[in-house]
Amino acid sequence: MIIFRTDDIPGPGRGTLPRTCYLALMLKKQIPVCILVDKKVGIAPELIKKNISVVTRDTLDRSDKKGLKSVVFDLKKFAPDDQRLLKWAKKEKLKTVQFTDLGLDPQEVNFIIDYSMETLTPYPRDLKGLLGPQYAVLHTKFRHFNLARKMCRKQPKNVFLHPGKKMAYRQLRNLVDELIRHHFNLKIDPGPMVRKSQKKILKRIYPQIKFVGKVDSLARSFYESDVALIQAGTAAYEAAACGTPALYICSSPHEEFIAGAFEKKGIGIRADCSPDQANIRVGEQIKSMGFQQRDVMGAQGKQTVDALGIYRIIDFFQKNNII
Repeated sequence: MIIFRTDDIPGPGRGTLPRTCYLALMLKKQIPVCILVDKKVGIAPELIKKNISVVTRDTLDRSDKKGLKSVVFDLKKFAPDDQRLLKWAKKEKLKTVQFTDLGLDPQEVNFIIDYSMETLTPYPRDLKGLLGPQYAVLHTKFRHFNLARKMCRKQPKNVFLHPGKKMAYRQLRNLVDELIRHHFNLKIDPGPMVRKSQKKILKRIYPQIKFVGKVDSLARSFYESDVALIQAGTAAYEAAACGTPALYICSSPHEEFIAGAFEKKGIGIRADCSPDQANIRVGEQIKSMGFQQRDVMGAQGKQTVDALGIYRIIDFFQKNNII
């Protein structure tokens, strides 16, 4: 059996929980899998729908751990309880794996997986693990759209707005107003901070916009758009895999760092809007992106993130007796 330790917000393309689910669903064909969470509220129903076992610390302490081979940590920050779990796993001589982002908060585990384009904190040279965007964990549908031929329009028309889980309703509305004013066809994944009532208000004010429904992945939404306006995080890899040029919204130094790394690779550019969105010019910015620039960005994105990362990780797990 393999245990995944994670805690995050459910939903495609948001944080650590989706990539844990993608990997767990692939691995459960070969080995029993369960996900350890702090609270079952909010997370468990999403996982139960996918037939993934969920345990809390109390139930884990009482359960029979016979046959347990490894523990995989996918956390943004280790809590004292997580430190104790890691210490226990090492004492029991279990294989330990940690997913990290940007090289932040690495622990003394057997293997590290970090698919950041660049890292803020360098790893030791003798590190065992997988580093680089070729190991990005994406839903399997992204592989399909990575292989599909994407037609680049002479003028951008379809825009996918995926601002992530931090953006408040007022900020989202400002962006929507800017994009509609420039007559783009707009599809939105509003994020967990936007309530249903606020979505209804947006739809009433801008009846031409479309919202993402209940989906396992955002692959089709990215693929069908000419340009994606996204938070600089997991979505940057998803847009790249689909060959979609991206404008990165940055609201923290870490997001600025990620956006800069993707810019240097020639996959996207930073969105022209201030953090408080008092000054937004993304409409003109999208229109100024020429056909050749977008075509090159899309091709570079597909080449950099080929959506095979999940298969490379499973192969690595098999070779190192993690599963």
